[in-house]
Amino acid sequence: MSPDGYMDKSVPEIRFDPSVSMDLVLVSVPALADAFFSGIDQFLVDVFADKKKRPIADQRLQKLVQATPLTEK
Repeated sequence: MSPDGYMDKSVPEIRFDPSVSMDLVLVSVPALADAFFSGIDQFLVDVFADKKKRPIADQRLQKLVQATPLTEK
């Protein structure tokens, strides 16, 4: 198993130095989260722009995302 690492708010956001290790890559946690959510955002834009994929995605998202009303006690 390769070593991996995480950093907080690093500049640059991804660090790799082959002189230190060919198996070690450090990734900033905020940058990883930003990349993840940007990927989801772009995926949704792309899938709903496709006329064939749109109804399938909409049907699946109805099952994936469920809203529950909040009631005060």
